[in-house]
Parts: sequence; C-alpha cells; structure tokens
Amino acid sequence: MASYAVFAELYNQGKQNVYEIISAFVKELIVSKGIYQFDIKQMNNAIKEEYSFDLPDSVVKTSIKKIEGIIKKDGNYIVSNIDSVNREIDTQYEAELIQSNEAIIRKLTEYAMSKCSEEVDIELLSQSFCHFLLDETNGEKYSDIISAFIVSNKDDKEFRDQMNRIKAGVIIYSGLNYDNSPNVANVWKNDIVMFLETEVLFHLAGYHEDTFRNIFEDFYTLVNDINSYNRRTVIKLKFFEVTKNEIDVFFLKAEEIIKNRRIPNPSKKAMLSILNGCKSISDVQQKKTEFYAKLREKNITLDSYSQYYNPSNYRYNIEDTKYQHTVHREYEKEKLSYNLRLLSFVNIRREGPIYSNVENCKYLLITENSHILNLSNMIRDEYQYTPYPMAISLYHITNKLWVQLGKGLGNDVLPTSFDVVTKAQIVLSRYLDESIEIKYEEIKSKYSKNEIDENYVLEILANLREQAKTPEEIHEEEVDDILCSIHNDDLEAYIERREEEQNQKERIVQRNEELTSNLAKQKEMTSEKNRYLIKFQKELVIEKEIRLIEYEKEFEVQKSAKELVDLKVKNTSKRILNILLFCLVIYPIGVIASIQILSWNKVEPIVYVMGLIYALGIIIMKIKTGEEFNVQGVKIYINRYLTEWEYKKRGVSVEHIDVLNQKILSLREEIDGLVH
Repeated sequence: MASYAVFAELYNQGKQNVYEIISAFVKELIVSKGIYQFDIKQMNNAIKEEYSFDLPDSVVKTSIKKIEGIIKKDGNYIVSNIDSVNREIDTQYEAELIQSNEAIIRKLTEYAMSKCSEEVDIELLSQSFCHFLLDETNGEKYSDIISAFIVSNKDDKEFRDQMNRIKAGVIIYSGLNYDNSPNVANVWKNDIVMFLETEVLFHLAGYHEDTFRNIFEDFYTLVNDINSYNRRTVIKLKFFEVTKNEIDVFFLKAEEIIKNRRIPNPSKKAMLSILNGCKSISDVQQKKTEFYAKLREKNITLDSYSQYYNPSNYRYNIEDTKYQHTVHREYEKEKLSYNLRLLSFVNIRREGPIYSNVENCKYLLITENSHILNLSNMIRDEYQYTPYPMAISLYHITNKLWVQLGKGLGNDVLPTSFDVVTKAQIVLSRYLDESIEIKYEEIKSKYSKNEIDENYVLEILANLREQAKTPEEIHEEEVDDILCSIHNDDLEAYIERREEEQNQKERIVQRNEELTSNLAKQKEMTSEKNRYLIKFQKELVIEKEIRLIEYEKEFEVQKSAKELVDLKVKNTSKRILNILLFCLVIYPIGVIASIQILSWNKVEPIVYVMGLIYALGIIIMKIKTGEEFNVQGVKIYINRYLTEWEYKKRGVSVEHIDVLNQKILSLREEIDGLVH
C-alpha cells in the first residue's frame, strides 16, 4: 500500500505523466537490487513483486525508454552505468509509510478480533484491507469490518491522512487498471456515449440522499469540463429504453403503495424518497414529471437506437442462461436478464470487444449495480486478450476523468468519492440495505403463508425502517449496531432478538416501577425522619438561644464593670499624676525659700536626703516595671497598678470577657446553621 502513497507523491511533485512515474520505480529497482540486465517480463514481474503494480508490458516498455543509460540489445535491456541512474524515490519516506501501514494493520486486527464471533484470518483480513483501499472489490470477507474500522477512526487525523495518501495513489493508478495506453493530463478528445443505469439516474435526482447526489455532480462537472475544453459534446450521456421502462415501473409501484396504503421495502431508499411527502397518486406522478425534467435539464437523453435485436447483431448478443449461477436468491434471478440485456446492448453498439482504453471504447455503461459490474468483469475475463469492460462504476469513471483533466490531488475540493471514509460509509450502508432486504423478503413470505399476523409485520417493518441509514447518517456511535444487524440477517434470529429486546424493555419498565415504588417509600421514611429532625433542631435552637442569652447577660455585666473600672482608674491616675507634678514644681521653690530663711548649712542635709529618695525611686521603678522614670513612664505605671488593683477588687477579668465573646459568636453561628 505504501507504493501507492509514493505514486501520489511523485505525481504531486510534477510527474503528471504516468510513464515518468513508472520510470522512477524502475530506476529504484535497478539501483536497490543491482540489476544490470533484464527483459520486459522480468522487470514487470519485479515491479509487481516489489510494488504490487499490475502493469501492461507496453507501459513498462515506454517507461524504460525515458531512462538514460539503458541500452536495448536483442530484446534485452542493459544498464551501461548503474551509478549514473538517478534515484527519485525517497526511501526513508517509503519506509515510514510501510511502518505506519503495519501499525494500522495491527490496529485493524485487534478491532476485528473484538467484533467477530469466529476466528479471524489475519492474512485474509490484511489482503481484504488492501483490496478495499485499492478499489479492487468491496465484496470480500471482512469488508464490513474494515468499513466499520475506518468509520470508527475517522476523527483520527493521522489515520485519515495515511488512508487518503494511499487513496490518492490509487486514483492516479486507476487510469492504468482499465487503460492499456495511459496518457495522463491529455484531455479527452474522442466521442463516447455513456449509458447511465437506473441507480446512477436516481443519484442525480437525489433519491439516495446527499452523498450519492454529490458523487454524481462530481462526475457530471468533469464531463462538462471535457466537453467545454473540446468546444463540442464528445461525451454524451444517455439511458436505454429498458432503463426508462424500469424507472416507469418503479414509479408505478410507488403509486400502488400510495393507493393500497402498503408499507414500502425499508431498504429501498429511492422508493422512500419518492413517497416522502406524497399523499396521493397525483403527487407521485408530479415527482415522476420532475425527475424526467431533471434529466432533460442535464441533457441526458433517451437512446434512440432500435436495432438491438436485428439479426445482423445476433453475434454480439451476450444474453445467455450460462450466467444463472451468478445469482443466489429468487428475486435476483428476475434481475439477471435485465442486467445481461444492458451489457449486451453495449456490446452490440461496440460491435464486439474493444481492446483499447476508455477514451476509445465508444460505448460504456455507468452503473452502481454490483451484479452488473461482476458480470461485466466475468465476461471480460472470457477473452484471451482482455478488452475494455462494458460497465464500470461511477467512482472509477470519475477517477479516470479527474486524472485525464490533470486536476491533481492538491486541490482543496476533491470529488466526494475520493474520500476513504465516505467509501466506508457507503459500503456499510449497502450491507445494511442488503440485510434489511433479506429480512423484508422473508417477512413477505411468512405473511403470505399466514405464519405471522399483520400487526407483527407492521411492527417489524417499522423497526427495519428505523435501521436503514444513508451513508452520511453512519457515524462511529452507530457502527456496533450496524455490524450486529448485518451479521444477523436471519429473520428468525432477528425476531428472537426483537422479542428479547422487548422483554428486556419490559423488565426495565418493571424495574423502574419497583424503583419508583421504593423511592416513594424511602421518601415517606425520609419525610418522617425529617419531621423528627426538624423537631430536634427546634429544641436544640431553643436550648442554644437560652444559653446565648445567659452568656450575653454575663458579657454585658462584665463589660459594664470593666468600663466603670477603666473610667475610675483614668480619673484617679490623672489626680495622682497632677499631685506629683505639683510636688515637683513646689520642691525647688521650697528649697530656695528655705536657704534664704534658714541658711544653706541647715538646708543641705535635707536636699541630699530628698535627692537620695528621688534616685532610689528611679532605681526601684526601673527594676520593678522596666519603665523609664519620666512623665509617660510614671503614667503607665500608675495606670497599670490601679487597673490590676481595681479589677481584682471588683472581680473583673479581661480573659473571661474574651472567652464569653467567643462563645457568643460561636453560638450565633450554630443557631444560624440550624435555622437555615
């Protein structure tokens, strides 16, 4: 798979000619394998073995001509100087891609093992995954698991980028799958008629929802681009008369469903789309008119050729019963002759097989019918030399036209079908439709045999309709349910599962009723508990409020006593301080007066004694209080002494007042918590 990502990388680097891209791979083989001599078959086999490219010999031959230093002699190619061969492939990038692919395969294997009830064939799973990405088939085993895996990882950017890198290479390489003479980036010039099958026309009308309508519009835009480039209609879009008959019958069935009020097949999205909004037969007929108007608007016309069963064309007619083995169910056998008729008409118009490319095949059927595509490939393989197929899918023709126009893969807006996640969603949607169709046919059979009643049929059909999903409706969350529905397409098993689901729903309802009853009882018990709790809380609040009142009273008494003591101490301290200041002022005056009256000799001892008393007072005060002997220090000392003495005398405690205050605050918080 890494080779295809490298293929796309070379294309985006400017090698928009297929031969140049193949020559880059040939150069890499010559240098990495040390090849000095080879013939076309040997080189083609080496390319297939190393890179898994299945190429026509003519493509390899032309690619070799573009490599300098290679000489052709006697049918062999000789490398004259291997050192002169310029390698163009980034081997480190290729190695990283291989490593990334191996990690994805491991992740896919783990996913498959978790989803499959039977043992997983890892080798087959890996092959199916490669084939899925390379668009070789969608019908292999595990393709549903692979699609589910891709959808489940669609939000993983690294995973999605890696898948789309591989897909990009496949888109470019697809021009080689059906083309013996690829010529990328040369615009289509030859006339061709493309016959559109019923499903493709329904895509145009939007009967299969947005994804398929977008896919058709991508194809139609490319057709217009080629016609505009050539300034004439080189690609004509038509539909066979038998296709018109099938469409008319389809609308008649829609009228019958409206008329008889029947429930349509839930797997037929086109029918559901037509019936949507229709209340009468005239509404269906109006939609039919609008459908053909859309075809005319797109210049898609009815095929006017009328000689398909002319004897001169018998040798090209391929309607043969030998292909009966390709169908397995009764209702599919009815479609076999119609499918063969479409292919036969193309073969008749071509006048037998055309061994050329798509541009030169003159007539081509574009279909989304997997049985027609399988028949076309089966008939193609019967020829000794493989001709161009009579039918290809809308996806493959879109790829071819895109590359033919040299659009490149670096564009922001790529065709819807190029996205690998979109493909995975389409595959899951189709598997789901097939599963629903099988159940629908079995229901019809059982009802016709009176094995189930009408009400039960209506219930099952309604549920099947809920299961049907368009590609854009398929997301990661629905993947498990979709896989379950796909893997259980047996009606009996489905009915048993539906009954089990119904029983489970009934058990859930019963359980819910029991839970509701228990909840009511618990609520009643809780209500009784709440009443007791409320009563207890009220009593507790009253008790705490009484205690709060007591604390507040005691607090007020203590606070008032403190305020009185503080006021008394303040006044007493002021008086004492004033007396001391007065003494300090009077003392020197008295000393001076005594000296004048009595003489210094008599007064001197008194002065010394008073000075000694003063000095002792300073020392004692400093030792006892630590305060300086000044007015402020004396004031502090007096206040402190008087306060302690008065507090003790009147039983006032500052610590007790603080404790009471904390208790009051705490009780108030507790009461608020209980009340609120």
